[in-house]
Amino acid sequence: MSYSDIELKRAYQELIDKENIMAAFLGGIGGAIPGAAIFYLIGLMHGFLLIMLVIPPALIGISARFTGYPYHFKTRLPLGLLAAALHIAGCWYLQLSPLFYLVAAVAFVEAVSFSKITPTREQEAALTNLSIGRLKLDK
Repeated sequence: MSYSDIELKRAYQELIDKENIMAAFLGGIGGAIPGAAIFYLIGLMHGFLLIMLVIPPALIGISARFTGYPYHFKTRLPLGLLAAALHIAGCWYLQLSPLFYLVAAVAFVEAVSFSKITPTREQEAALTNLSIGRLKLDK
């Protein structure tokens, strides 16, 4: 489907206006609290590392997605750092093997991935046209 330049500019501006880095980070902190509790409980029970790795970053990303609507990487970067810091702090607190610290990068990527919103078709077309130079934004 073809969109006019006005529609594409409006869709891109809507995507930018909805995106809020502070709300996303506060939502990530809100997801980190139950994530830390789950990490702690699973760790105390000598539980499965995959559960400790998957659930807390997913909670951080999903809660940030619904509070700050992050799309761009610069908005999602603090969420990944929060997830990695939570993972490292949990490993340190539970005195796990140093090999578990290496998995913090996976927690980072998972939180960044889960937090990205899915743009509408119109917003996706605006992003595509902007990246290839067909859409000129007024400054």
